[in-house]
Amino acid sequence: MPSLFLKVSLVLVVSLALTIQITPDARENILPTPNVSTKEAVGTAGAKIKLHATSEQVWRDLIDFGKYGEWSKRVPSVDFGEDKGKLKEGMVGVMTVVPPNASPNTFPVEIISISQSTHTLVWKSLTGLPDWVILSERVQEVVDLPGQPGWSQYRTWDTWKGPFAYVMQWVFKKGIEENLEG
Repeated sequence: MPSLFLKVSLVLVVSLALTIQITPDARENILPTPNVSTKEAVGTAGAKIKLHATSEQVWRDLIDFGKYGEWSKRVPSVDFGEDKGKLKEGMVGVMTVVPPNASPNTFPVEIISISQSTHTLVWKSLTGLPDWVILSERVQEVVDLPGQPGWSQYRTWDTWKGPFAYVMQWVFKKGIEENLEG
């Protein structure tokens, strides 16, 4: 049963969203995640980059969280503790994010899907709130580019849903996009 504080907060967020007309992204711009469908999502922020490396090479670097600082200035570290070599669904770690012109922030994340064969990693942010209030998931995938031997594409996106997702849309979307592009 939600607390009175949570109920009041939800009413305020929804009222604020309606008052300032925070709108969800257009459906055709939403990228789904395992637990956030295109239909129920409020927003998506993403980025992609073409790399002169095979998807296997990029995947190895992507899941070597100790190397994040070498290639990502905005997310310099993700730590899944002692078992980082044995990534599996359900593992909880800490992601450090450095927003532009701001101090680093840390966020707990949980791996909800990992596929070595499709080079796909998905985690969700652990906000401490129920998923129906806010659920934000990040997908990271690497694919070989057809007809371009030795080239691949890294794609990443965050998609969110729930009443507090309107706050994400209004306050954080631009920063998330900048972080993903960094």
